[in-house]
Amino acid sequence: MMASPAAAAPLPSQKELEEMLIESGIELSTPPSSTGELLSLLEKVESELKSIGQDPSMSTRNLLEPIKKALIETKLLRHSEKIIDCSVASCICEIIRISAPVLPYDNTEMEVFNTFYMFKTKARLQTILVFIYLFIISFYLSSLTYIIYVHLCLKNIIFWFSGRFPSDYSIP
Repeated sequence: MMASPAAAAPLPSQKELEEMLIESGIELSTPPSSTGELLSLLEKVESELKSIGQDPSMSTRNLLEPIKKALIETKLLRHSEKIIDCSVASCICEIIRISAPVLPYDNTEMEVFNTFYMFKTKARLQTILVFIYLFIISFYLSSLTYIIYVHLCLKNIIFWFSGRFPSDYSIP
Protein backbone atom coordinates (compact mmCIF):
# COMPACT_ATOMS: atom_id res chain seq x y z
CA MET A 1 0.00 0.00 0.00
CA MET A 2 1.26 3.45 -0.87
CA ALA A 3 1.30 6.17 1.74
CA SER A 4 -0.58 9.35 0.96
CA PRO A 5 1.52 12.46 0.26
CA ALA A 6 0.14 14.17 3.37
CA ALA A 7 1.18 11.24 5.56
CA ALA A 8 4.68 11.20 4.05
CA ALA A 9 5.33 14.90 4.79
CA PRO A 10 7.52 15.46 7.85
CA LEU A 11 5.91 17.07 10.88
CA PRO A 12 6.84 20.72 11.36
CA SER A 13 9.01 21.76 14.27
CA GLN A 14 7.40 23.52 17.23
CA LYS A 15 8.61 26.92 16.02
CA GLU A 16 7.39 26.32 12.45
CA LEU A 17 4.04 25.10 13.75
CA GLU A 18 3.63 28.19 15.92
CA GLU A 19 4.43 30.45 12.95
CA MET A 20 1.88 28.60 10.80
CA LEU A 21 -0.75 28.93 13.55
CA ILE A 22 -0.14 32.68 13.81
CA GLU A 23 -0.51 33.03 10.04
CA SER A 24 -3.66 30.88 9.98
CA GLY A 25 -5.24 32.86 12.82
CA ILE A 26 -4.66 36.10 10.92
CA GLU A 27 -6.01 34.65 7.66
CA LEU A 28 -9.12 33.22 9.36
CA SER A 29 -9.90 36.53 11.08
CA THR A 30 -10.63 37.96 7.61
CA PRO A 31 -11.58 34.89 5.57
CA PRO A 32 -11.40 35.07 1.78
CA SER A 33 -14.68 35.52 -0.09
CA SER A 34 -13.87 32.85 -2.66
CA THR A 35 -15.15 29.42 -1.67
CA GLY A 36 -12.09 27.70 -3.18
CA GLU A 37 -9.62 29.89 -1.30
CA LEU A 38 -11.58 29.52 1.93
CA LEU A 39 -11.71 25.75 1.52
CA SER A 40 -7.95 25.51 0.96
CA LEU A 41 -7.37 27.75 4.00
CA LEU A 42 -9.58 25.55 6.17
CA GLU A 43 -7.85 22.40 4.91
CA LYS A 44 -4.49 23.99 5.78
CA VAL A 45 -5.75 24.90 9.26
CA GLU A 46 -7.11 21.38 9.75
CA SER A 47 -3.76 19.80 8.81
CA GLU A 48 -1.98 22.16 11.22
CA LEU A 49 -4.42 21.24 13.98
CA LYS A 50 -3.93 17.53 13.27
CA SER A 51 -0.20 17.93 13.87
CA ILE A 52 -0.83 19.21 17.40
CA GLY A 53 -1.08 16.58 20.11
CA GLN A 54 -3.29 16.67 23.15
CA ASP A 55 -2.23 18.91 26.02
CA PRO A 56 0.00 21.25 23.97
CA SER A 57 2.28 23.87 25.48
CA MET A 58 0.81 27.09 26.84
CA SER A 59 2.27 29.11 23.94
CA THR A 60 0.54 26.81 21.42
CA ARG A 61 -2.73 27.08 23.37
CA ASN A 62 -2.50 30.86 23.20
CA LEU A 63 -1.88 30.71 19.45
CA LEU A 64 -5.03 28.61 19.01
CA GLU A 65 -7.26 31.36 20.47
CA PRO A 66 -7.62 33.44 17.24
CA ILE A 67 -8.36 30.27 15.25
CA LYS A 68 -10.95 29.12 17.82
CA LYS A 69 -12.67 32.51 17.77
CA ALA A 70 -12.68 32.73 13.97
CA LEU A 71 -14.16 29.25 13.53
CA ILE A 72 -17.12 29.93 15.82
CA GLU A 73 -18.01 33.25 14.14
CA THR A 74 -21.20 33.42 12.13
CA LYS A 75 -19.55 34.05 8.74
CA LEU A 76 -17.79 30.67 8.92
CA LEU A 77 -20.16 28.70 11.11
CA ARG A 78 -23.21 29.57 9.01
CA HIS A 79 -21.62 29.56 5.56
CA SER A 80 -23.87 28.93 2.57
CA GLU A 81 -21.61 26.23 1.08
CA LYS A 82 -21.97 22.76 2.62
CA ILE A 83 -18.31 21.87 2.01
CA ILE A 84 -17.24 24.90 4.06
CA ASP A 85 -19.60 23.85 6.85
CA CYS A 86 -18.00 20.39 6.89
CA SER A 87 -14.47 21.84 6.94
CA VAL A 88 -15.34 24.21 9.78
CA ALA A 89 -16.90 21.33 11.74
CA SER A 90 -13.79 19.22 11.15
CA CYS A 91 -11.52 22.02 12.41
CA ILE A 92 -13.71 22.52 15.50
CA CYS A 93 -13.57 18.76 16.17
CA GLU A 94 -9.77 18.92 15.99
CA ILE A 95 -9.77 21.80 18.48
CA ILE A 96 -12.04 19.80 20.78
CA ARG A 97 -9.65 16.83 20.47
CA ILE A 98 -6.65 18.99 21.32
CA SER A 99 -8.38 20.59 24.31
CA ALA A 100 -9.93 17.41 25.73
CA PRO A 101 -11.02 16.84 28.45
CA VAL A 102 -11.53 20.61 28.86
CA LEU A 103 -14.04 22.21 26.47
CA PRO A 104 -12.39 24.80 24.20
CA TYR A 105 -15.51 26.96 24.06
CA ASP A 106 -17.90 28.13 26.74
CA ASN A 107 -21.29 26.46 27.12
CA THR A 108 -23.11 29.02 24.97
CA GLU A 109 -20.70 28.64 22.05
CA MET A 110 -20.79 24.84 22.30
CA GLU A 111 -24.58 24.94 22.35
CA VAL A 112 -24.60 27.16 19.23
CA PHE A 113 -22.19 24.81 17.47
CA ASN A 114 -24.06 21.64 18.45
CA THR A 115 -27.51 23.06 17.71
CA PHE A 116 -26.49 24.46 14.36
CA TYR A 117 -24.82 21.29 13.12
CA MET A 118 -27.55 19.05 14.50
CA PHE A 119 -30.10 21.21 12.65
CA LYS A 120 -28.08 20.97 9.43
CA THR A 121 -27.72 17.21 9.82
CA LYS A 122 -31.45 16.84 10.48
CA ALA A 123 -32.30 19.00 7.45
CA ARG A 124 -30.00 16.92 5.24
CA LEU A 125 -31.51 13.71 6.59
CA GLN A 126 -35.02 15.01 5.88
CA THR A 127 -33.96 15.87 2.31
CA ILE A 128 -32.59 12.36 1.83
CA LEU A 129 -35.79 10.84 3.21
CA VAL A 130 -37.90 12.95 0.82
CA PHE A 131 -35.83 11.70 -2.13
CA ILE A 132 -36.21 8.10 -0.97
CA TYR A 133 -39.97 8.59 -0.57
CA LEU A 134 -40.22 10.13 -4.06
CA PHE A 135 -38.19 7.25 -5.50
CA ILE A 136 -40.50 4.70 -3.89
CA ILE A 137 -43.59 6.54 -5.15
CA SER A 138 -42.17 6.78 -8.68
CA PHE A 139 -41.23 3.08 -8.59
CA TYR A 140 -44.72 2.19 -7.40
CA LEU A 141 -46.34 4.30 -10.13
CA SER A 142 -44.10 2.92 -12.85
CA SER A 143 -44.81 -0.63 -11.61
CA LEU A 144 -48.53 0.11 -11.59
CA THR A 145 -48.29 1.48 -15.13
CA TYR A 146 -46.42 -1.64 -16.20
CA ILE A 147 -49.04 -3.90 -14.60
CA ILE A 148 -51.85 -2.04 -16.37
CA TYR A 149 -49.98 -2.27 -19.67
CA VAL A 150 -49.43 -6.04 -19.25
CA HIS A 151 -53.07 -6.49 -18.28
CA LEU A 152 -54.24 -4.70 -21.43
CA CYS A 153 -51.82 -6.68 -23.59
CA LEU A 154 -53.07 -9.96 -22.12
CA LYS A 155 -56.63 -8.86 -22.61
CA ASN A 156 -55.88 -8.08 -26.29
CA ILE A 157 -54.18 -11.44 -26.76
CA ILE A 158 -57.10 -13.30 -25.20
CA PHE A 159 -59.55 -11.38 -27.38
CA TRP A 160 -57.43 -11.99 -30.47
CA PHE A 161 -57.17 -15.75 -29.88
CA SER A 162 -60.80 -16.13 -28.94
CA GLY A 163 -61.92 -14.15 -31.96
CA ARG A 164 -64.56 -12.32 -30.03
CA PHE A 165 -64.17 -8.65 -29.29
CA PRO A 166 -66.65 -6.73 -27.24
CA SER A 167 -68.61 -4.26 -29.33
CA ASP A 168 -67.46 -1.30 -27.24
CA TYR A 169 -63.80 -2.40 -27.13
CA SER A 170 -61.36 -0.79 -29.53
CA ILE A 171 -57.92 -2.25 -30.12
CA PRO A 172 -55.22 0.36 -29.55
